[in-house]
Amino acid sequence: MSKLTLIGALAALSCVLINAAPSADHVTSLPELKSNDFYITGESYAGKYIPILAVLVVNDKTNFPGFKGIAIGNGILNNRINLNTLPHFLSYHAVMGQDLYDQLAKQCCNDNPYTCDYSQFAGHNGTCGDLYEQIHDQTDELDPYNIYAVCYWDGGSNKKTFIRDFLFRRKDKDGKIRNRKLGASLPPCAQENNTANYLNRQDVRTALHIPSSVGIWSACRQYRTLYGDMSTQVKTLVQKGIRVLIYNGDFDTMCNVIMNEKFVKQLNLTIQGGNVSNRQVWHYNGSIEQVNLDTCCDYSSNVAGYVTKYNGIRG
Repeated sequence: MSKLTLIGALAALSCVLINAAPSADHVTSLPELKSNDFYITGESYAGKYIPILAVLVVNDKTNFPGFKGIAIGNGILNNRINLNTLPHFLSYHAVMGQDLYDQLAKQCCNDNPYTCDYSQFAGHNGTCGDLYEQIHDQTDELDPYNIYAVCYWDGGSNKKTFIRDFLFRRKDKDGKIRNRKLGASLPPCAQENNTANYLNRQDVRTALHIPSSVGIWSACRQYRTLYGDMSTQVKTLVQKGIRVLIYNGDFDTMCNVIMNEKFVKQLNLTIQGGNVSNRQVWHYNGSIEQVNLDTCCDYSSNVAGYVTKYNGIRG
């Protein structure tokens, strides 16, 4: 039986994933690593491709006998929940005004923002679509991945525009995909060129075992969404005994912490200990400068966030 752990952090956590999908070729070329414990980690859109990849890996015991778990930071695990929780996230962080929050709830949600399906307004015309667009406009001058960071621009393409266009792409009444191109005038906040320049260096590609047949790396290539909700994949992993860690900082508007909490809740797993409020403080040891504790301080760690642990699924 496996376990799922949810961490909500007070500071923005980050991790880096270089997406080189494991395969039998990788195992064959590094046989000495085959028996090692194996984990797959990533952030943001890795919330999509890590669960999909992990389901393939967990079913390949021959090449990956040591597969133990996955870790996803600020992952996009459910598109609909992400859209529905963004107004709350922006309101709680005082990014959007209370009047706008209340107006949308009153005019479009029967005055109940907590059960409102905001996702139905994304990309649509009319009063509710316009109000929902105004919510996103509140972040125009901010880095969407860290609302407290300085917004830099390095000359790359507008990734913020691309992502907002993707989020708001919806079908009209005739079933045709429509796109309002909402982000056309937004200031981009991304050091995208730096990443592209690094990942496309030949020495880096060689180190990552990227074949010459694979094209250059770019931040946002066109793609087709196959999975809006990763619940099935995550449940499959937990049931097969794979450990799952989902963690979040609270600065990211693109994949917000409330979305991940609600995603985990709707998996209907049982909390360890059976207490719904069994949420533990997570201390980061050594985060306070160490001094002579005999003469100064009676603590040696900071509260970095909170942890909720869930039981696995019995097969």
